[in-house]
Amino acid sequence: MPPDAFYIRESFGKKKDWNSVVIWLMLAFLAVGPGMAGNLQPTRLVALIIFFYLVLKNKLFVPISLPSKRLVFTMFVWILWGIVSLIWTSDATNGINELIILIISFIVILVLLNLSSQASNVLSIIRFGWVSAFILTLPLAMWEFMTFQHLPDEGGFIPVSGGGIETGGPASTIMIYAGATFGNRNNYCAFIVLCFPFLLWSFEQAKKNTRKTIYLILLWLGVFIVVVNASRLGMGCIILELIFWLFLKKREEAFSLKKWLTIILITLIVYLAFTYQEHSLYRLQQLEEGLNGASQVGRTNLYINGLRLAKQTAGLGVGAGGFLKSVQTGSDMRSTGGIFVSHNLWIEVLVDYGAIVWSLFIFWLFSTFWYVVKVRRTAKLMKNDDVERALRYTIILMVAFPFCFMMNSSILRWTILWTIFASLAVICEIAWKMEKFYKD
Repeated sequence: MPPDAFYIRESFGKKKDWNSVVIWLMLAFLAVGPGMAGNLQPTRLVALIIFFYLVLKNKLFVPISLPSKRLVFTMFVWILWGIVSLIWTSDATNGINELIILIISFIVILVLLNLSSQASNVLSIIRFGWVSAFILTLPLAMWEFMTFQHLPDEGGFIPVSGGGIETGGPASTIMIYAGATFGNRNNYCAFIVLCFPFLLWSFEQAKKNTRKTIYLILLWLGVFIVVVNASRLGMGCIILELIFWLFLKKREEAFSLKKWLTIILITLIVYLAFTYQEHSLYRLQQLEEGLNGASQVGRTNLYINGLRLAKQTAGLGVGAGGFLKSVQTGSDMRSTGGIFVSHNLWIEVLVDYGAIVWSLFIFWLFSTFWYVVKVRRTAKLMKNDDVERALRYTIILMVAFPFCFMMNSSILRWTILWTIFASLAVICEIAWKMEKFYKD
């Protein structure tokens, strides 16, 4: 466990802060991905138990910050529209299943907001929870690298143990990779990209060199896994996060020697990872083919098909859970090489739920990002280093969203997606309270 665990454990014991314990558990349980638990992921189960408890005790409250209110409103409209869309969706069974997942995801957001309003050391707990989730996946990832064996994917398929066969249907290749509990390597890489800012945050937060070394090793492992897994978008997201980490600092700290040394060491790890996994270089070389290359034409056509479906439905959407079947059976659809799931959150939301839900979702993301940038200035004026640092790493996290959310097959149903949104909402709640105190 990371060194912060000992200090957080002390705060649990002294204050009997069970809200913080449950928050940490919900985040740490993200390590149990869909490849292992399917829809019965422990984060969801804990959220459901706490939600019913809060309802029975009449303790459920509405968030106070404007970004959180917008998120709650967006989710409410999203689910309501999804229910209505079952009238015309091309796959009602899949649509019902997806709506159940969305409702549970909404509950995850509400529970984390409620628990955080009564917990102490919330920012530390959020950071520590994401770091813990990443750490818990590492033993399994290392086992995969050493043995070429993997857990079954979401469909129950067990990869061939001797050859290191990647799960992923017709696009499968013989390579070394780690998918941990997430079903395949792309899901795992997307998870690491979301954890990476919390690792950087912990690295900066650590005061002693011993602790910094521990977090530096964790950063190395995250970068190593993404490169070995040959995730091009994952590598791009990590580079983007490091660039913002390097420059998005207080002016006097922006070009510290420790930061440049860290970048150099991470670059060395990237080199070693490419040496270990030659397939990663081949994947990067495929980018020279552009959108017309063999490796990209399937996904490019998939996105084009999605936009055509959005146009054909006049912005109403094909209905909840209807993307896959609509691409398979729709008219004027381009060939996607047997790939029918969206591989793109932005397209999937637009196609399934239409322009209204998509617009609300995009507006919430942009307005939240703008609010975080704006309120960070207030945190600087108040010299509130904890909140300023949390907001800075929230910016680093959010700049990776546009690419991270195109990394796996169907991120819309991913518990981790909604938990990262809940974490953003919690940070905004804390910043909102700080800003209100400053103005008063």
